[in-house]
Amino acid sequence: MLLAAGGVAGLPAIIIVGLAIAQGEVGRIANIALTVLVAGIGWGVAEWWRFRFGVVGDSLVVERGIFTLERKVVPRDRIRGIDLSAPVIHRLLGLRRVTVDAAAEGGKGSELSLSAVSIADGEALQRELLGESTVAEAAAPIAEADLRTLAVAGATGPRWLAVPFGIAAATAGALAAAGEDVWRPLADGARDRVGGLADGGVLTALLIGAALLIAVVVTAAVASVLSDGRFRLTTPPGRLVSERGLLRRRQVSIDRGRLAALGIREPLTWRPLRLAGVRARITGVGADSGAGAGRTQLHPATDITVAEALVRRILPAVPRDARGHPRRALSRRIVRATVPVALLVLSLGLVGRLGWAIAAAALLVPAVWIGRDRWRSLATGFNGRLLRLREGSFSRRTTIVDPAAIVEYRLRSSPFQRRVDLSTME
Repeated sequence: MLLAAGGVAGLPAIIIVGLAIAQGEVGRIANIALTVLVAGIGWGVAEWWRFRFGVVGDSLVVERGIFTLERKVVPRDRIRGIDLSAPVIHRLLGLRRVTVDAAAEGGKGSELSLSAVSIADGEALQRELLGESTVAEAAAPIAEADLRTLAVAGATGPRWLAVPFGIAAATAGALAAAGEDVWRPLADGARDRVGGLADGGVLTALLIGAALLIAVVVTAAVASVLSDGRFRLTTPPGRLVSERGLLRRRQVSIDRGRLAALGIREPLTWRPLRLAGVRARITGVGADSGAGAGRTQLHPATDITVAEALVRRILPAVPRDARGHPRRALSRRIVRATVPVALLVLSLGLVGRLGWAIAAAALLVPAVWIGRDRWRSLATGFNGRLLRLREGSFSRRTTIVDPAAIVEYRLRSSPFQRRVDLSTME
């Protein structure tokens, strides 16, 4: 709590001091910065003084607040999971951040966070709420991540490329908007270096684009390694416990009784490399929420055969074979993939943009491939105990689910589906 207060108060103080130095008014503004810093730390001390937590009976009780005292009581049987994480500063100070997932929705509102507690208190709380034997460290890992595989997965996967790619695009846009004052000296220098054999502006643009592309790939690879490095998955009695992170270490415990399904994810860019990630679907935890996305991860990236073996180790009765969907379903997938492109071509033609219409028509070829790939990805298998489903193209997903965990089935068919004796089951 004090650590958080110092950080929150210290950042505005540093900004104020920087402005003071820039404007030559160090004395007066530095006093304001000191006041902000002292007030922030004082607020943190007051929060720390009023903060209490503990297990009372069968419930976790947390009390906090300065002017208004808040008391939150979470019954033990409502707790879905307890995560222990340690950012760099927490690790240096021997602290842990404890996140308790307690509500039915699995979103942000379901999380109860203890921002900074001692290692002993965090582990004792986890043992008391989950049981002494369920968090034992003696279990041998059943899965570990390879750093080279994580780097390759980060450099080719959409999860880590999105942010650096956005930064690179913004940088390229800023350079393009800078105009002649920036581009002309760079272009002249590039033309001089190659002896006038090439256009300096084109060469400069290519070099900058290549540099930004390399920076994006390297940044994504490093982010993947830092986030998921030293990953290990163990199976103490009744639990799945994962740990990961080189800088920010995180431990996640999953109750096997709440395991509703397992999923194997293969993004399109991973499929040529035969890479896949494994996730769990847990009752009451949203897999796409901030905490849920990390809590449901059973393996960040590995070879597809290793992912399949891990799924079978957790659920031994996984169907080994899955049956593809009938060929008459192929035309439906192709039509759904090509109709948007066809409408775009038609619209451009109607407004007189024939050149753009011809260029857009070239998109019909990859659209047909996507439709065919989506059809080939469709597969279903059932061995009397577990159901295996596969779908998707840009992100192919294989889901293994226990029929007893399914809440609802829906069977629907459009007029076009009924014409060829097809239906969609959800």
